[in-house]
Parts: sequence; C-alpha cells; structure tokens
Amino acid sequence: MKTYKLLKPEQIKKWDTQTMIIQNITSEALMERAANKIYKKLIKNEKKLLEKYSTFIFCGVGNNGGDGLVLARLLHQSGYDVSCVIVPFSRNTSSDFDKNLHKIMEMDIPVKTFTDKTHIPKNTLIIDAIFGTGLSRPASGIAELAIETINHSKAKKIISIDIPSGLFVDKENDKNDKIIKSDIVYTIELPKLSFFFPSNIKYVPEYKIVKIGLDKSFLKNLQTDKFVYKINVKKTLSRPDDVYKNIFGHALIIAGSYGMVGAGILASKATLRIGAGLVTAFMPECAYIPVQTAVPEVMIVTDKNKKYITKIKLKNDYDAIGIGPGLGKNPKTQKTVLNFIKNYEKPMLIDADTLNILAENRKYLSKIPENSILTPHLGEFKRLIGKPWKNDNEKIKLAKSFASKYKTILVLKGAYSIVTDGKNVYINPFANSALATAGSGDVLSGIITGLLAQGFSPLKAALSGVQIHTKASQLFDDDIYNKSSMIASDIIKDLMYL
Repeated sequence: MKTYKLLKPEQIKKWDTQTMIIQNITSEALMERAANKIYKKLIKNEKKLLEKYSTFIFCGVGNNGGDGLVLARLLHQSGYDVSCVIVPFSRNTSSDFDKNLHKIMEMDIPVKTFTDKTHIPKNTLIIDAIFGTGLSRPASGIAELAIETINHSKAKKIISIDIPSGLFVDKENDKNDKIIKSDIVYTIELPKLSFFFPSNIKYVPEYKIVKIGLDKSFLKNLQTDKFVYKINVKKTLSRPDDVYKNIFGHALIIAGSYGMVGAGILASKATLRIGAGLVTAFMPECAYIPVQTAVPEVMIVTDKNKKYITKIKLKNDYDAIGIGPGLGKNPKTQKTVLNFIKNYEKPMLIDADTLNILAENRKYLSKIPENSILTPHLGEFKRLIGKPWKNDNEKIKLAKSFASKYKTILVLKGAYSIVTDGKNVYINPFANSALATAGSGDVLSGIITGLLAQGFSPLKAALSGVQIHTKASQLFDDDIYNKSSMIASDIIKDLMYL
C-alpha cells in the first residue's frame, strides 16, 4: 500500500524552506525547478490543447504567481501562444514574482493587469496561478472578481497549479467563497486534504502529482495523522497455485429478513467472489430457497423463524463473521444481535441494521469486540454518534474519535470513503457516483468479510476492501455504460476483472 501524507499549510511552507537549506538553493531556483516540472507535465498531457488554443495564465502577486510567470516564459520559448494576466490582489509582491515579471517583460509575452473589464476569449486554455497553499482567508476584491470571470468564461480547459485558487488546504471553505472550478489540478509533491472533501469535487474533479524534488528525509519526519492511500489490487488479490479452499478461510454472513433476503445474498456472493474459501449464510428460513437458487456455492443455515433471526448459534469456529445486511429490527432480532455482540470475542464486520440496532442501544457499543470493523454510511454514522457535523473536516474528526473510543476500525462510506483505526485517518482517493445504489454497501460488507476470512488484519481488510469495491465499480465506465444504470450485482461481477 502506498500512502501520501496530507500536510498542513505551515508544514508545506516549512518543507519548502528546509529543502532550500538542505539543498543549498535559492527560492528563485526552487521556483524555476517547480515551473520546469509543471511545464514538462503540461507538454506531456496537454500538448494538443497548447498547440490548438491560446493560453492565458492568471498570476497572483505571490510565489504561486511567480510559478505562473516562469511557466509562461517556458511555454513562450517553446513557441506556444501564451499571455499573462496579473491579478493585483495586494500591493505587496514577492521578490521572486518581481524578478520573473521583469524577465517576461523583456520578452515578447503579452502581459495585462486584470480589471473588471478584462475579457477572456472563447476557447482558450486557462492556467490558474493566482493563490497557492498559503491562502488563509477567502478570496475578495479583485481576486474574487478574477475567479468569477474565469469560472464564467467559455474556456476549453481550466488548469490550476498546486491548488485551485480560493480553496483552503485543510479546512472548509464557506459555501459562498469564490473558488476556481478546475478541470484538473497539477499539485506539487502531494495532494491536499481539501481535495477529498466531497463538497469540493466540483473544484478538484481530477489531480496529477508533480514531483519537484523537495527533500524526502524532511517529509519522512513530518508528523501527520491523515493520509491518502492506494493499493495494488492485483498484488493484494494474488495467490499461489499450490493451495486448497480451507487455506482461504470460512466466512459466516449473518443477514436477511423477510423482504430483505437480497442483502444477505449480495453480501454472501461478494464474500465468495473476493476469494473466501468457504461461505455460510445464517438467515431466516424464508431465505433457504432464494439463497440456494441465487448462490449455490454458499452454504446456508437457517433460523427456526421464517421471517427474521431470533437466535444466533454458531456451529463452526468461523475465520470471519459479517453481520447486519437486511436483518431488520424486530425486537427478537435486536435482542439476539446485542447478545451475540456482547459475547463474541473476535473482530467481526458490523454493518447495516446491526449498526441501527446499536444506535438505539448505545451502551452496547463498548461491548463490540476490539478491532471489529464498522461500515456505516453517513446517515447510520449520525445515528451512531447521535449528532450531525458541521462540515467534512469535523466529520473526519468525529470518525477518528469514535474509532479511538470504541477501539474499532471505522469505515465511513461516501464519496472519498474514510477508514480510521482511531490513530490515523486514511482517505480513499476515488469517488464514483455509480456506487450510490441499493445493495452496494452489502457488497462492501461481503468483500471486507471475505478478506478477513483470508487472514487480512482488520485494518488491512478495511483499507483493501474499500478500494477494491471502488475499483470494481469504476469498470462500469461512462464511456461504455451509463453510471446510473449500475446495480450492486454488477460490482460483484466486475471483481473478477480486477
């Protein structure tokens, strides 16, 4: 698994400063290096646009604007049609900005100062270099007007350098703040926490990391509790050939009630599909024929009650248990579920109606076996903690606090799902609206339970399961299918193509 630290603005600034000291270079030289690296990325990824359309680089008067000026010089020297638009949001300019402005003034590069009468021609390529990571208050005045002008232009593409101007690095913007709506962000060295606030998807639909050679040893020693992570799915799911089914564990799915048997079927099938050697479903009697018909590979044990579960008796020492999908909240089901949680000692996966039962019986939260994995969606999490949150940042803090208090692994589902063990927070960098469909959470429960059965640690099972789930859904691509047509069964089917 590869992780990327999510830094605070002051840490980013200190990293720059220490790099200059350690590498014995000036800030101007570092700016030159950064712009060169961005230039190479642009040539690699945006060459056709650069060749076909005029490029307007909007530069602030700080170091982010300085990056834009160096970039303008490099593009001009390569023969591209480029103009600079200076956004004078302050009378105080950085020395590196001044030096680079002087350089391009000596070249044949059009330079204009932005005003309320500035017009952006149709079908241009806009590069946003107004504000960087040091922004501490909302854009206002001439900068606010420039951002609005860019957003309302008919540009072919809007590219932001490091971060969309107006967006904060690690805190929430107000809903009325003006922020560049980028098509892509070329971010320096690391993505930023705010990229993964669901409310910011419209500003950062895509980003690419640009390495500029900042000091690696300094980054290694920087302390943070927030990370973006990526797993190698093929490596994670690989297995040797000299094995047999028992090696990959026996999983139990406790699920289903009359009218919601499908949830248990989806979870059981996903548990099998992700590679568990054996899967047993424990469900009410009404599920017997549907399960045997829909998933013949799954064994089924039924409760004596036809419509809902009334008593959980384990006949095997299962390697992993997932409980919750479609259970319902019948009083007898609630009683047996709470009793099971109280007396079972191994980590388990807890989802759906089991979470809702716990939300109504919060004293049992402390009875959950240590290192169990809870997978609430946003509504279920609000019920669990008994209160809403103000913004995405507070949501992350509450998730971490909950996991710490109850010594669990919390998977908070949604766009950019969060996984936390109470010590660190890991953010899945992939969001896919296709997952907003009935049963997709049941599939995730099955995937994670299947990984647990195969011997993954609870944290690794949660991290891997979340990303595998998203990756499988991404195979249902807009270029081939309409995302809104994807159903949970499609995710299970696509697991075999990862």
